[in-house]
Amino acid sequence: MYNLLFWDLIPVYVGHKYLCENEAKVKIYKTLEQWKKENPGVAETLRPSQEKALYSKDKRVSDYYINQRFVTEYEKTKIWYFLRKQTQKIIDRKNGEVLAKLIDFDTDVMGISGPVRSLTDLKFWLNYGASCESEQRHVRHGKINRFTYEIRQFGSEK
Repeated sequence: MYNLLFWDLIPVYVGHKYLCENEAKVKIYKTLEQWKKENPGVAETLRPSQEKALYSKDKRVSDYYINQRFVTEYEKTKIWYFLRKQTQKIIDRKNGEVLAKLIDFDTDVMGISGPVRSLTDLKFWLNYGASCESEQRHVRHGKINRFTYEIRQFGSEK
């Protein structure tokens, strides 16, 4: 009887744990100091953006403008069953260059925290890994959030 209801618990848990330990990361391709050297005087002219987010038709990809020059792109991709990959990129809008990238994984179970789309959304036992939790998650997300914050501060450094 256990297997009829909980057959997916162990594969999802093991897959999530493996992905979090081996593929979740933050990669800084170019520091803001390097970017400023390549674009002298531009950082001082930038102001935080008032533009709203843009969503793709399927709402898997969304862009949030940081300022006139930078955008944060979020993408969610289903990997297997309830496992989902989340990618966040900070992109220079002028040339499309990716300055920083965050890769994270979660379990795509809405049930308790969102609308019930199907009976499988009620599998609350799969909602244990809303993200690659642990201290490493805070380190990774903290790193990308600091990077975004520093970009927002461009123009106010006078």
